[in-house]
This record gives sequence, C-alpha cells and structure tokens, in this order.
Amino acid sequence: MTPHRTTVRIGNSRDLRTPRALLEVAGLTGDVQLRCEPGRLTASPVGRPESRPRSGWSDAARRARAAGDDVELDPPFPNDFDNEAWVW
Repeated sequence: MTPHRTTVRIGNSRDLRTPRALLEVAGLTGDVQLRCEPGRLTASPVGRPESRPRSGWSDAARRARAAGDDVELDPPFPNDFDNEAWVW
C-alpha cells in the first residue's frame, strides 16, 4: 500500500495524515520516533527492542551461561596490586 498524501497546514506546522491500515501494517500503533534526512522522513516505534541500546543482552548472557560459554578467555595472573593490602 503506497497511498499519495498531501501535507496539511496547521498553524505554523504541517501535518501528514497517515491511513490507519498503513500504520498497522508498519506496526506503528503507539508512539513513534521521527528521523529525517533530505527527501526522507522515517518513523520508528518507540520502545521496540531495536530502538533500545543493549536490548536483549541479559537474555543472551543467560543463554551463554546455560551453554557453558561464559568462561574467561585469559587466565588470571598475579600482580603487585593483588599482593598489597587495599586502603580505602
């Protein structure tokens, strides 16, 4: 579905009315984040995992732990810091 739309003047702003069916197909039924570049306006849903940095990391860590794939890659090595008493 690629309907043609014209912007509508509302005060000092312009509005772009979007058909409900188009929004539902795109999954844009709630709040959206708008991004723009010359000749293009992109709307993305707010709160979706792809819009949150590090989303899904905790699940990935749990899966790695369950698979035994969370081992240290480098063996520990002693140094002077380990041998001295810490002063807080």
